[in-house]
Order: sequence, then structure tokens, then C-alpha cells
Amino acid sequence: MAYISKLLDPTHVTRLDILYATVMMAQFAKNPSRENWPGVKRILRYLKGTIDFVLTCGGQRGNWKPELAFS
Repeated sequence: MAYISKLLDPTHVTRLDILYATVMMAQFAKNPSRENWPGVKRILRYLKGTIDFVLTCGGQRGNWKPELAFS
């Protein structure tokens, strides 16, 4: 399950939304089975579907509001 190790690195910093699912899949990285593959594919499909989502911060000083922008 080389995909899991490639997913773990960025999850800690930039993709906290998939951190839990990736850690759960990492439990099976040493001895993967066919039963684990649908979970990995689901994470990859989620990433593909959210690739354009960005978190932006801005606004006037003192009037700052966090905003989730969809590009």
C-alpha cells in the first residue's frame, strides 16, 4: 500500500480533512488485503473531488472573517 505512505506526509500539514481516514488505512499498510483497497480508493476520489478547494483569509483590518472559497 504505497499510496498510504504517500498520503500520510501531506495530511499532517495541509490536508487535515483526510488525516483520520489515512491513519486508519495505514494500520493495514504492512499486510494489505483486497478489503482495504476500497478505502484507499475512496480517499483518492475525495482528493480528486476537492482539489480546487482553498482556504482564504482576508478582509479589512479589524474586520477579518475566515472564508472558504471554492475556485
